[in-house]
Amino acid sequence: GINIISPTPQELLEIGGNRRSEVLGGEYWRLISSIFIHSGIKHLIMNLFGLCLGAVFLHNVLGKLRFVICFIVFGVLGSLASIYWNENTVSVGASGAIFGLYGVMLSFLLLKIYPSSMRKIVWGLLLVFGGVSLLLGFFGGVDNAAHIGGLISGFIYGIVLSLLYKERLKVDLL
Repeated sequence: GINIISPTPQELLEIGGNRRSEVLGGEYWRLISSIFIHSGIKHLIMNLFGLCLGAVFLHNVLGKLRFVICFIVFGVLGSLASIYWNENTVSVGASGAIFGLYGVMLSFLLLKIYPSSMRKIVWGLLLVFGGVSLLLGFFGGVDNAAHIGGLISGFIYGIVLSLLYKERLKVDLL
């Protein structure tokens, strides 16, 4: 019953969008539901592309269950960053979760977990997709708080994972 091209913020809020006043009012479920709601078909397609990118470079390393858990945890942390930063913004989408995956990838790049043959490709894809998404956020309509919250949480997780399991991670990437 809502516009699939450009739903209104009120419509998004009614179906589970994230906003500070609702979450602080006890509707904590919005921190998760908002990850799976998108502001139109274009937003959904972009997020699916970004998720596929993250899956290509992390699925073998993390495994199915850990990948899904990471996605949800990074999404919730991105949602928390959004309500911390934005007082009255309705936020939806998987971008915080996806940027969490990108944070893991970034930590793997910096700690040389990825084989040298993969590093240029991963750097290029992160810079293009992640960089463009962050840049667009400075012009409005994109929740950079969720992006940055997800990115930082994923980066920290990737660092910890790398420090604990560096050699095993390298093997799993091959």
